[in-house]
Parts: sequence; C-alpha cells; structure tokens
Amino acid sequence: SSPLKNHLVDGVDMIIVRELNSGIYYGTPRGIYEDGPEPRAVNTMSYTWSEIERVTRMGFELARKRRKKLTSVDKSNVLETSQLWRRVVVEVAKDYPDVELNHLLVDNAAMQRGWLSRQGELVSLRELTLTTRLAADGLSQAHVTLLARDKAGDTHTITGEVLRCAPLIARGHEHMLIVEGLTRWHYQGLTGYGICEYAHQTDAAGRPVVPID
Repeated sequence: SSPLKNHLVDGVDMIIVRELNSGIYYGTPRGIYEDGPEPRAVNTMSYTWSEIERVTRMGFELARKRRKKLTSVDKSNVLETSQLWRRVVVEVAKDYPDVELNHLLVDNAAMQRGWLSRQGELVSLRELTLTTRLAADGLSQAHVTLLARDKAGDTHTITGEVLRCAPLIARGHEHMLIVEGLTRWHYQGLTGYGICEYAHQTDAAGRPVVPID
C-alpha cells in the first residue's frame, strides 16, 4: 500500500504536461560503441523550435481553461536545449497575456513540493526555507539547513553536511558557479546521503557573491 494518503493531497489541483515525442529519447546519434579502448554509450538530446512550441501551446491552452497559471520547468542553467526551450516559452507566452507564466529550474521545482516520511506515512510540506554556509575556501558549500513547514503547521529541521564537491560547467552563464556535492542529511536521528547541486552568482574573479539556489 502507498504511504501517499488521500488526506495528504487534499486540495492539490495541477496538471503536468511532459514532452515525450522528441528530446533525448529520440535524438541521434545514440547507441553503445565498442570500437574504442573501452565501451562508450551515447544519447543525444535534440529539440526543434516547433517541437517545443507544440507542447508549450498545449500547456498554455490547459492553463487558460483552468486557473490561468503556467510554470515551465527546464535546466537552462546548464543545457543549451533548455535555453532554447525557455526562449520558445517566452515567445509563445506573448499569445497568452491572460496566463501568468513562471519559470523554474528543475532542481528548484523538485523542492517546491516535498514530502517527509514519518512513521511510514508521507507528510506534505507546504513551505521550504534553505540556508547554506560556504566552506573556508569561499568556493564551495559546507553546511545546509532546511526548514520545512508541513500542512499542519509543524516545522521540521533538516541539516546537511557537504562531504565532497565537484565543479560543473555553467554553460551560457559567465558569472555563475555550479557545484555538485555529496551531502549527508540528518533528520530526527535518521541519516541519509544524496547528491545536491549548489549554484551561486560570482564576481569577476569567479568567487561566489550571492547564493541563488
């Protein structure tokens, strides 16, 4: 039986529109290659303007018939395909001035709706506040604190220690530093591990100035 109970999602009203007719599932070249010193696998993510526009208009049409709100989720901080995606969405939005458009990076979108498992039951989180502290080198994260408020108004504190960090490429963003870190999380005596991404605006020297995610 699922721990996701009806009373936890009471009042939730959303439609998720996902593009599955193109992108990485259909892009070429693709395959597993055995012609080098070791096996190599390749998948290609490719989108055309019209492919993105098709699913975007579907989202806007659905939003127009409902609450007139649309959130586009992408990975435009590192993927060129998502940068084009956002351009198309912004352009199409001009045809729907009555619909409120928001953009979210997929990492942030995952944090906008969260759940805690408490005694085998999922608790719906309605508000999340994330604070971080840089390490002594000023270039990477050291500690993370997540304050989560659930549907009943109770507050949960989750703390994290960033054990290892590796820089990622912030394509198309000159003044941004993205770091991927192995993080150890603590909550009510429980410990878990996960890979998290931390992004910062940077100065001309490439040092973080304002944490943004």
